[in-house]
This record gives sequence, C-alpha cells and structure tokens, in this order.
Amino acid sequence: MWHQHILDIGNYCIDMMMLCGRVVLHNPDGAALDTQAKKARDDFKTRDELTKKFGSENVDRAVWDFPKASNCIASVRSRRAINGILTDNEPIKFSIKDQAGEVIFFMIKRNTTMGKAFNAYAQRKGIKRLDLVFLLDGDKVKDHETPNSLEMTDDEYLDAILDKCGC
Repeated sequence: MWHQHILDIGNYCIDMMMLCGRVVLHNPDGAALDTQAKKARDDFKTRDELTKKFGSENVDRAVWDFPKASNCIASVRSRRAINGILTDNEPIKFSIKDQAGEVIFFMIKRNTTMGKAFNAYAQRKGIKRLDLVFLLDGDKVKDHETPNSLEMTDDEYLDAILDKCGC
C-alpha cells in the first residue's frame, strides 16, 4: 500500500484507515518523520553529483549551498522569529490536522501549554490522548511546550498522527 501512495500521503492515510482501521507509517530510509534531514541529504547528494559532472565552477553556490541537515528545522524556526512573535497574553490561532485531512481550529494564549490544546483535540475526536503524537514541521511537540517556545505564528497547523504501537 505504501509504495502505491509514495507521493500521495493524503490518500494513503484514507486508504489505510479503510483497509486497516489505522495508518501504518513506513519510511524505507529509516529516518522516522525526519523529512527535512532527508531532503537536505538528497540536496547535498545532488549538488555533489552536479559538481562531479560539471565541475565546481559551473555549479551555482547561491543555489546549491544549504544549511546542515541538523540546522534545517532551526532555520525554519528562525524565519518565524524574523516575522515577529507577539506578546504572551495575545492569542494565537492554529489548527490541528489529522491523517485523514480533517482540521480542527484552536485559539490559545501564547504562554498556554500545548498540552491543553492536545487534550481538547483528543476529547473532541474521542481518542485517548496518549494514542496521539503531534508534529510541527516534522518535529514532535511536547505537552509542556508553548506557542512562544515553539516560535509559532498565526494560522500554522500541526499534524496529529496515531502513535506507533506494536509492529
């Protein structure tokens, strides 16, 4: 099933829910949910192959120089910081999207822990809170984190996925 939907995650999740009643995540590279790092590795490999084939003087460094894979998430978050973060008592609007694409919107204060939103989400969906994992830009979000500590901006979305259990 996974190989049939390699680039079609939305339909993969729907098909897996119909087939198995849950979504089985599979990553053949073994880097669970680390898409930013995989993209960076692929970009470096492409740049190196272009350099071998055409020489370094013909490879535009402005296009092909990337941050290290470990800095990819940090660079996304630093771009958010440039856009500005509001004060603690101003609310932030964000949404949580499940594996089937259904979206639930939330508004909380910037210093409120994400755990409160996660508990409300689980209650609305009728799912045990401990069965869910929440991701922001591919990174797992912990209950004690706040929108400010995550450097979130308005109208961002988090992904909610069922936690992997068993094999």
